[in-house]
Amino acid sequence: MAEPTDSQKELTALRDQINTLDAQIVPLLEKRLTVAEQIAQVKHSQHLSLTNRGREQTILAQLSQTVTDKDHAQYIRELYQDVFLVSKQYQAQVIKQLQDAEKL
Repeated sequence: MAEPTDSQKELTALRDQINTLDAQIVPLLEKRLTVAEQIAQVKHSQHLSLTNRGREQTILAQLSQTVTDKDHAQYIRELYQDVFLVSKQYQAQVIKQLQDAEKL
């Protein structure tokens, strides 16, 4: 078997860094979804809308201010739009389960 090249070693090291970062991000995303579930329960009990576009825009604006590398700003924005979408999908599922439970 051939020895890995310097570029293969570098790529492996960089991927290891990504793996370490992912290991830190996943627990935070889980916590975010736990809070999103609690928010869904409040929205259900108060008959609130699933989406609050004003809040989303405020969050995106705040995030844009905290990005240190402006080349990343657009991608961070898109990433958070995906996070919002997944959170709302999860909230919709939670609300549907609550509504179904009320029918029993």
